[in-house]
Amino acid sequence: MRSNLLNIPMTDVHFENEHFSVVLMTYKKKKDITTAYFDSMSYELTEFLDRMKFMKPYDIKIVFVDDKSGDKNPDFKDDNVRTRGFFLRHETKYEVPNTMSPMLATDNNLHVSMYSTGSIVHEFGHAVNYVGKPDSQGIYHDLSDYSDFTPIYNEYLKELDALWGPHDYDRAYYSTRDEAWAAGFNIYYNASFKNTKLTQSNPKIRERAMENVMKKNKELFFTYYAQNVPELEAVYQKEQAVIEENGIRFAGWSERGYAYQNIDTDEIMYLDEYQDVVNTILRDIVDQEQLEM
Repeated sequence: MRSNLLNIPMTDVHFENEHFSVVLMTYKKKKDITTAYFDSMSYELTEFLDRMKFMKPYDIKIVFVDDKSGDKNPDFKDDNVRTRGFFLRHETKYEVPNTMSPMLATDNNLHVSMYSTGSIVHEFGHAVNYVGKPDSQGIYHDLSDYSDFTPIYNEYLKELDALWGPHDYDRAYYSTRDEAWAAGFNIYYNASFKNTKLTQSNPKIRERAMENVMKKNKELFFTYYAQNVPELEAVYQKEQAVIEENGIRFAGWSERGYAYQNIDTDEIMYLDEYQDVVNTILRDIVDQEQLEM
């Protein structure tokens, strides 16, 4: 058991996952209700972490944090909590050569507010960025450091300029290549897969700016992230193949957002309807696989 700065007792609840360490840190007096809410999104969390299992070698510890001791009847809706999430790396006694990812030599901790669970995608974006890739000499650098990200980054800065208002703050922070890359990863993931209770969030200005980049530069945007996160792109392509086998295909972008088509009836559906159908298809497949095991 631990306490916060106000000396209110907190407790850790550990959840089983085959790829990552997952912990819920909550107040002792709220443990039952917070745990029940966390359990309600366990399928969605497992689904997300299965897609991110290519990050397993980096031993990421995921901590969901209950931020509000006095919230006795929480609905955990996304609101303006001070810190939605963050990703921390701590140096260890281990060293790796610069021809390997530096993430292999750090303790890696990803913290997410229970009041902003959708921040997990952005924070995983930081982790993927820090894994990096080797240059022509075999030396690893962050993905955001490479010139192939610069066209997207430059467009992002333009969109940030257009959206920035008198009440916005931390401009220098939002303008960093690292923050831009993680925002892009967030948009890429949520555009590729269905939104869920876990991944929905009230987007900050960086995500709104990067979403505009995506809409105006679709080929540039999706080609870049598909090439730099090939493991996740492979998961997307596999799921799309399964969905199309079940009679649905992507029909394009519209004013209402992404549009999908029923192959048999030609009926057009939009994101919410599509997500309901996809949920049913994919969950039925998972249930069938479990029965066959």
